[in-house]
Amino acid sequence: MSFRRFFEFSATSVFLAVLGTILLSGCNTTGNNPLADQYKNHVAFSKSEMFQMTDRKFGQQLVPTQIYLPKKGKAPYPLIIHQHGSSRDGFQFEGGIGHTDEYGTRLRRAALENGYAFAVLDAFEGKGLSPSDKRKFPRADQYVSQFRVQLLEKYRSLDGSNIFLSGFSYGADNAAMGQLYPPKRNEWKAIVAAEPGCNRSAEPSTANRYPLLVLKGTKSHYYQIACELVVERHKQVGNPVDMSLLDGGNHFFSLNGEITYNSIAFNGCSKNPIFVDRGVLRHYDGTEIKREDLTKCFTREGGKGKSRELLDDAIAQTIQFFEKHRTSKN
Repeated sequence: MSFRRFFEFSATSVFLAVLGTILLSGCNTTGNNPLADQYKNHVAFSKSEMFQMTDRKFGQQLVPTQIYLPKKGKAPYPLIIHQHGSSRDGFQFEGGIGHTDEYGTRLRRAALENGYAFAVLDAFEGKGLSPSDKRKFPRADQYVSQFRVQLLEKYRSLDGSNIFLSGFSYGADNAAMGQLYPPKRNEWKAIVAAEPGCNRSAEPSTANRYPLLVLKGTKSHYYQIACELVVERHKQVGNPVDMSLLDGGNHFFSLNGEITYNSIAFNGCSKNPIFVDRGVLRHYDGTEIKREDLTKCFTREGGKGKSRELLDDAIAQTIQFFEKHRTSKN
């Protein structure tokens, strides 16, 4: 099988990659960044607010959110919704409650520069969760779907036919890849899953028509083989799921990555990932397992290194993928 490498850009993608070198924006972990607030030059409107959302684990709760409308273009605006990873190492929401991750921080500026509205939610705020609480994480796939509906009801300036979803790490596996499970409601124009683990995924069906791009670092501790096998199976049934590899990148799209052994990761089934079909769990090789067997997929591995040399390339590919599937160019 073959996958597109990160340097195989079109002319548009190369241009976006150059822009990516200045995509840094307000982030608690990059306080010495002189370009931190430049995204504001592209904002026509912004608001931080709490939305009522429900998931199976935590029930009904108020979830912090943040939305931006762009100066570029005119209404109705296409919208990118982004779901953070477990570290939430990105910008704080304007209301002082809620954070996203560094992926969302850089994607914010790229989205606004290209005429997209941009919205984020904090799925962890108020739940007492840490990145190691993998078994306790809320259902981000349910959150982002509810968020989409509420945003369209409240902001008539959004284009309901051009809603895009991105997620990093937890957000990639739980929110983005989670959209491959039935029922399908044609909610998303296209989806980008940046660094999912792919150790558990929906059994592909022809009901899935979401164009989906998986972005993977080749040195990630969430090993690329799992996503390769998942993408391959989707391609076998004709689903528009593709994958792009960023050479040398770790889980954070960094070149200074190390694998550690004092953390927790759902990556122990990478060579034989699990597919879920109407409640039945089977490995890639067809072996059926029980839900309690999922614990064998947890390891003590973790990822270290946040120099993020390749992150702007990942952001550029995200925007390029959405531009490819966007049907209106206001």
